[in-house]
Amino acid sequence: MKRLIWITICFLLLALLLSACSDAETTDMTDTTERLPASSSSVNVDETSSPDCAHELAETVVAPSCTQGYTLHYCQKCSYSYSDTYVEAIGHKYQSVVTEPTCTKSGYTTYTCSVCKHSYQDAKTDALGHRYGDWVITTEATPTKNGVMTATCSGCGKTKTKSYEHAENTEASKGLTFVLSSDKKSATLTGLGVCGDRKVTVPSLTPEGAVVTKVAGYAFENSSVTEVILPDSMTEIEDYAFAKAPALKTVNIPEGVLRIGTFLFAESPALETVLYDAINCKYAGKSGDWDYAFEGSFVKSLVIGDGVEAIPQYLCSHATRLESVTFGKSLTAINYNAFEYTKALKKIVFPEGLLDIYDYAFSYSALSEITLPESIESIRKEAFFGCPLDQDSLTLGPNLVSIGDRAFVGTVRIGTLTVDSTKIYSLSRRVDGTFTDAVIENVELCEGITTLPQRFLYRVQGLKAIVLPDSFESVPESFLAGACDLASVTLGQSTKIIKSSAFAGCEKLTQLVGTEGVESLGDSVFASCHALTSVSLTSATSLGKRLFAESGITAFTFPIVITVIPEGFFEDCSALLAFSIPSHITKIEKSAFKGTGITALSLPKTLESFASAFVAMPNLKTVTLENGMLTVDGGAFAGCTSLSEITLPDSITSIGAEAFNGCLVLKTLSLPSGITELGAGAFEDCKALEGIVLPIGLDGIAQRLFKNCTALKSVSIPEGVTAIGNDAFLGTALESVTIPDRCTLIGANAFRACQSLISVSFGQGLTSVKEYAFAGCEKLKRVALPDTVERIERFAFSDCDALEALTLGNTLTYLGSGAFMNAPSLVRVYLPASLAGMKINTASSESLPFAGSATALMFYTSLAEITPEWRYYFGNVIPNTTYDEYLAIA
Repeated sequence: MKRLIWITICFLLLALLLSACSDAETTDMTDTTERLPASSSSVNVDETSSPDCAHELAETVVAPSCTQGYTLHYCQKCSYSYSDTYVEAIGHKYQSVVTEPTCTKSGYTTYTCSVCKHSYQDAKTDALGHRYGDWVITTEATPTKNGVMTATCSGCGKTKTKSYEHAENTEASKGLTFVLSSDKKSATLTGLGVCGDRKVTVPSLTPEGAVVTKVAGYAFENSSVTEVILPDSMTEIEDYAFAKAPALKTVNIPEGVLRIGTFLFAESPALETVLYDAINCKYAGKSGDWDYAFEGSFVKSLVIGDGVEAIPQYLCSHATRLESVTFGKSLTAINYNAFEYTKALKKIVFPEGLLDIYDYAFSYSALSEITLPESIESIRKEAFFGCPLDQDSLTLGPNLVSIGDRAFVGTVRIGTLTVDSTKIYSLSRRVDGTFTDAVIENVELCEGITTLPQRFLYRVQGLKAIVLPDSFESVPESFLAGACDLASVTLGQSTKIIKSSAFAGCEKLTQLVGTEGVESLGDSVFASCHALTSVSLTSATSLGKRLFAESGITAFTFPIVITVIPEGFFEDCSALLAFSIPSHITKIEKSAFKGTGITALSLPKTLESFASAFVAMPNLKTVTLENGMLTVDGGAFAGCTSLSEITLPDSITSIGAEAFNGCLVLKTLSLPSGITELGAGAFEDCKALEGIVLPIGLDGIAQRLFKNCTALKSVSIPEGVTAIGNDAFLGTALESVTIPDRCTLIGANAFRACQSLISVSFGQGLTSVKEYAFAGCEKLKRVALPDTVERIERFAFSDCDALEALTLGNTLTYLGSGAFMNAPSLVRVYLPASLAGMKINTASSESLPFAGSATALMFYTSLAEITPEWRYYFGNVIPNTTYDEYLAIA
């Protein structure tokens, strides 16, 4: 049903549309007159009316106008109608409008009735056609792109265009050869082709419209070209591009170049000038392969364009014939190694506006004079390293904030060095500083500066005096270290800190003024200042190590707040002949007085620690320790070769390791009875020590305790000793030794090379004799080991030439290789049965415990059977022999 309704509505809409179209297409001449008869009496009847209708007629009178008038009769019930009573038409009232012709359309006149709007056209005229004016440039041509010219019609404004070339390309040299890229959008200049120009101007575009971006290697080889002008379209100049061009004098490197190859001008001997305008070039040569752009060239002059802000790395590296460089006004940076090894470049003027000179920029060039602009902010590592600068003055301007190590190191002479910057800091840290080894006669530092980079004037020569401004707060590390001619230093009122080695090695320094406010001094500040005899540091709260080491200091007063004398403080101060240690000092660190000329020392009881503090004092003869001290610290007096007298109070309970090591003339020493500990090597190498009584409280003999005490003939080992350490009596002159019963172990080399040792009494608690314990005791005749001994290690009694009687205990389980080697006087030995389980090494004859002994040496044992290993290890063994039977054998 809905579908039927929609179909009906559609038909009605279509009928209305067709009716409207029909009405629109009729004119004033066809609307009515075509349906009316020609005479006024005729009747026009609508035949479609219903024949059964009883008509109810009405009428309407239509007045005459452009068409006839009439009376219309019509039925009010159906469609029946007719017309009559016709009246003649009045006629059209036309008005004319002229349409002028245009460039593309004809002209005509239109007539339109003002009453009924009927219209028609006539009086047609032809179209005028376009009238174009002159050609005008609407898009400027560039070297790499043609421009556009436009002409405009004055009638309708329509335009037409055509392209045109840039003047650079129209004026460029003709006949050059190019190789196009695969996409034909870019091209590389490869040679002259048929071009005969001596001054070659390379176009930006090839005849095919490709942009010229490269110059190939040897493009001008063996030509007569004297000058080459490259376009800004150029982005790369390949290796050897201008090589072997014998007449070439001038070349430009244009603005667009991004990369420059190596050996560009090799074997082109006439080359004089290179004009450099590349504003974005990042690569010049192959620095990784040590090949450079200008290497091997004869170029004498380089002119940097005004648009260039930065000179790329290695640009003129190894340009050994380059004599002059002219910088453009926009330059802000000279990059790494840009002019290194320019051996003919002697003088240069930097432009105002230059900010950075990078690492090695002019290293090993021939520069003898430079003037730095005030704008400079950074001079980096070794920027002028190896340059033979020789000038009356050099000023580091107010904007300089960073300077690299060894920036001006070389054969440098500067009359006056002026520092106007208040904010310089160091870029890096190396052994050498900014002006290392330079000859500088005078240094002027501006007021406001608080410090300078470390090693700034390291090892300078010629400088005799320096005055630091009152604003100077901190003297930097190694500031003037090694300044060999420096005699006087005046500190500023604000100077509170002097850092490590600031004046170390200033051999002629005699005067230091303005130290009243100095609070902190680093290590080795005055080390090796041989002429410096005294310094007042009344306000110091912190003193560094080796402060006066190897100096000429003769006296020094420690401020009351200082309680520690630092390590090496007076080390090797041979002019320091006497010194009284103040009572507020509680600690003296190692080597503090090493090598001084002091002959006598008195140590206060307030001194709590002085380990290795007085080592190697060649003139020290007497030492007195105040009663109340508890210990002699390790290494305290080691190497004091003249020490002959030392007074130890009864309060001493321990002597540390190496305490008197190497005290060559010390003959006697009274050890307080309260000592319970003697450290390792405490008396090692005391070669004059003849005898000593060891305190009864000792429970052990430390290793190396009396090693190489070659005059020591007697010692009484206390009963409480449980072990004798390695090397304890090695090389002594002991004649006899009694090992106490509580001693269980004799260490390696304990009595080795005791060539005067005749007898040893072993205690009944001994369990182990370590390797080489008695080796080389060539006068030792008898060894009777107690039954408690379980192990005798390798070579324990080797080379005891006089040994003729040996008793091994009944519990021995191990007998090491070579234990009694080279005992030619030994004729018989009883082997205890406890050795039966010992694992025997038969790999080498050197392992035999009695190797080198008498061939007639006989062994006896209670064992019934002798294994082949025993036969190998001991040789002649007689079994089934009791110990009593052994003793009864004559």
